[in-house]
Amino acid sequence: MREGNKIVTNRNLNLNSLLFVLLITLKVIFPQKTIAIHFYGSVETKIQRDSLNNYIYSEVLSQSTLEKRDISLFDIKNKISQIFIIDINIFPLKFLNEDEIPENQQYNIYINNNLLNYDDFVYFYNIVMSFPYLIENINECKYLKIFRIIDIFKFKNDKLFIDFIRYMLASVVFNLVDLEKWNVFSKTKNVYLVNDAISKKVILEFFRLYFIDNRTSNKIRDISRILESIKLYKFVIINTKEDFLYIYNDILQEILKIHKNIKSFQKIFNTIFKIHIFKRLLLFKINYNCKYNCLLDLCLFKNCDEIFLLECLNTEILIQKIYEFRKFIPLKTLSIIDSKFTIKDEISWFETLNVEKFYYVVSKYNSVTKFSKFGPESPLCNIFYKFKEQIYNKENESNIYNRDSDCPCYDQNTRIDLKCHQEKSKIERLINIKFPFQEFVYMEVTNSFIKFSFYLMNYKEFQNITIEFSYTNLKDFNLKKSEILNYREIYTNIEILTNIVTMRIYNSILNDIFLSKVLLFPSLKRLFISKSEIIFSNEKVEFDRNYKIESFCCNESRVNNKKCVFDFIYKLDALKEFEISCYTQITNIFEPKFYDENLIMINVTNLKYSVKYYNNDYTPFYSIFPNLLHFDFSFECPEGTLYNIFFKKNFVYLRSLTFNDITVGIKDANALKDLRNLTLLYFNENCKFTEISFCNLFDSNNSYLLEELRFPNMEYTYCDLQFLMRLKFLKKIYVHGFINKNNIIFLLKVFSSGVKITIKNVFQFKNQIVEGFGLAAI
Repeated sequence: MREGNKIVTNRNLNLNSLLFVLLITLKVIFPQKTIAIHFYGSVETKIQRDSLNNYIYSEVLSQSTLEKRDISLFDIKNKISQIFIIDINIFPLKFLNEDEIPENQQYNIYINNNLLNYDDFVYFYNIVMSFPYLIENINECKYLKIFRIIDIFKFKNDKLFIDFIRYMLASVVFNLVDLEKWNVFSKTKNVYLVNDAISKKVILEFFRLYFIDNRTSNKIRDISRILESIKLYKFVIINTKEDFLYIYNDILQEILKIHKNIKSFQKIFNTIFKIHIFKRLLLFKINYNCKYNCLLDLCLFKNCDEIFLLECLNTEILIQKIYEFRKFIPLKTLSIIDSKFTIKDEISWFETLNVEKFYYVVSKYNSVTKFSKFGPESPLCNIFYKFKEQIYNKENESNIYNRDSDCPCYDQNTRIDLKCHQEKSKIERLINIKFPFQEFVYMEVTNSFIKFSFYLMNYKEFQNITIEFSYTNLKDFNLKKSEILNYREIYTNIEILTNIVTMRIYNSILNDIFLSKVLLFPSLKRLFISKSEIIFSNEKVEFDRNYKIESFCCNESRVNNKKCVFDFIYKLDALKEFEISCYTQITNIFEPKFYDENLIMINVTNLKYSVKYYNNDYTPFYSIFPNLLHFDFSFECPEGTLYNIFFKKNFVYLRSLTFNDITVGIKDANALKDLRNLTLLYFNENCKFTEISFCNLFDSNNSYLLEELRFPNMEYTYCDLQFLMRLKFLKKIYVHGFINKNNIIFLLKVFSSGVKITIKNVFQFKNQIVEGFGLAAI
């Protein structure tokens, strides 16, 4: 019996020893990394510098920002009330800075109890750790508490974070009994507002929960079409940095389909918008009909302060309905941009609106009223005479000539036309309107050689003027430096000159004197020279530094002194976008022997270089652009060009790279291996791969951030597919074609989920797809 007990005891000792060794082994394999959250009282104490690893959240909830402070004099005994330890190896959500935590060390976060208390965080922690089980008995307070904590900690926006948001929403959607008891306090003052960025993610996942297709729901996040449409109006009213919720017409259509099939949807949707409040809405291409009324009654529209309508139809009916459902509570800002009305006299209707600020941008495609004669009785005579005084004046008559003759482009008898994109009957009424209203009308002032296009606010103030010269010989420009430098004091005297933001020069001759005057325009941001000739004189002209021009494009233009043109370019201190395009060797201004490599263009982030390759050309050295983010390169470049440009060169910040009409070959091996921060890489369809695989451009031992790829018609090797599979951030692939049609099966099988693959003329490969995936795949 004793021997039996001894055997059992030995077995237990062996088992305990084994468990001990196992625990020690696991601790070695998975070193513990912890975060300690210290909850302390609200009394402020001056804190000295100790370690940047100790963070204290701001007590101001609206800021929700981290402040780096020291804790050497922090009175822990008197201040800290409770501490919560998190093992980040098992906590699903990722803190922004947790990768910086050394192994077997603890990271400290100090939070004032007024911002977040211990009990609330314990509730949140238990909810996260129970993921993916649905939350029981969730009410509006618990829901808001969870998102408030998410906002405070700014967790990483990874797949687990998105899954957690979806799990939160599922807990609401599948708990309708509890939802009926929700009493959302949308009208209570000082209620915490969830961050707009988080709220957009919530709405996006809410749509996906109801199987709204990704193409439609992603329009909430992908606003590229809207940004393209409003870029002409940014100077007027739209600040794209503000947080807007963007709503397309097809999004509303999808919501209506769900509303028709699921009775509870509108109540859930409305409850979500009571908590996730958006103060600014932008409605894009909305074509109102009465079916939308059930959506306009949502809190989404009732809680907002600003509404922008861009390219909408039936506009006045849409706005009227929004006001009715808001019970005519006034908006702070209403903006109508390039939209259509069903009524002829929208101006009288405008005067009935109750709004603090109202902006109306008339469509450029409205009916055009043309003026050629301007008597004192003309409503636009004041505009005409400003151009006569400031541009078409006697001084400039001797500066601007016809390119093909020695005749001035105009004199005092030259006919000047003014086109106003507004009906003639409305112009005078809008000039005299007294309603708190700002209207922007598109206008053009032209003669045969010079054109001005601009918006005029309330027929008084010029906005966003573009000046274009065509077939001219530009010798000088009447621009007094003393006046320009002090233009704020004498604004009314040179109002046009100080509002020119874009200059375009086509098929013209211009000299260094004219270029020196260009640098003096106080608001000029974009300069475009195309198919022109730039002549520098023997006598050197001094160029002043310019801090306004952000974009410069030189397209197919000849220069008699390429060194001097770089003297001009180097004065553009604010330059961000630089574009050179030429199809003949003589028009390439970007030759290495003419620029100084010691001069750095530090602000240039976008470079478009479209220069035809010629034998014996030296590939330009791009070290003068150390901060490039976007590089578009072309064309007719031979094998080895990529290697010459990119191998062991300093392109550390490059994010997107586009190639057009280049040949990639064995001489380009490892050319892109150092571009580890690249997220977008496009080889357009006229590119060719010869005797090299795509993966050979990179180093297989490196990790890359590539998210989007575009391939020409090429063959894919096994190594290519292996390399693509290791790109853990890859989201989109666009394929122009396959040399080997069987490659399509391997590519689609490798990325069966998680990566969107688009194939040009996909039906050419119908047989291969059906063979590999069946008819359902087509």
